[in-house]
Amino acid sequence: MEKRLDTMGIIYGVLFSPVDTMKNLVNRPPLGIALVIFLITNAIAAAVSYPALSQVSAEFARVSAVAGAVLGVLFMALGVSLVHLSAELLGGQGRVTVLLCVMLLASLPEVFTAPLLVVGRAMPVLSLVGSVGLSIWVLVLSVIGIREAYGFSTGRAVLAWLLPGLFVFAGFVILVVLLGVLVADSAVLEEILQGLSEF
Repeated sequence: MEKRLDTMGIIYGVLFSPVDTMKNLVNRPPLGIALVIFLITNAIAAAVSYPALSQVSAEFARVSAVAGAVLGVLFMALGVSLVHLSAELLGGQGRVTVLLCVMLLASLPEVFTAPLLVVGRAMPVLSLVGSVGLSIWVLVLSVIGIREAYGFSTGRAVLAWLLPGLFVFAGFVILVVLLGVLVADSAVLEEILQGLSEF
């Protein structure tokens, strides 16, 4: 029987031994701990941003911090729902609560956004490179989490992660095309009506 990890073990394991840790967490997902870690990570980033935002107004900074935390949770829930749907379409067998847990923890490297924001004030290029590195790190952890949560291969886990974005992009393209057709039809209709009015 696998040992249940404590909070520090989860944090260390996700950052430095993600495969074994994710395998462990899939069996006994600590959803409450994952949510707390996610909120603390967002709070740290908000705290570093607070001085800059407070230059606009202290009230604006407080509202931005709260709104950021709420929106972070909502976007995470939406993203997890879409990835879960994609995983099921790909034949995966897993629970959405397990996926939510591993995806919350996959965002853990974002805690390093705080020092990057500080560094970025003096060295913007280093901050940009670091931000790209963190994004890749989060992506890798997300793919590992999806793979372990649904018993996928790495390739199928990547596909499950990509599909929601592809669906959104396809929907956007279809919407643009439909709007273009409607605009074109209205222009043609206007020409016909103008031609009829001349008679």
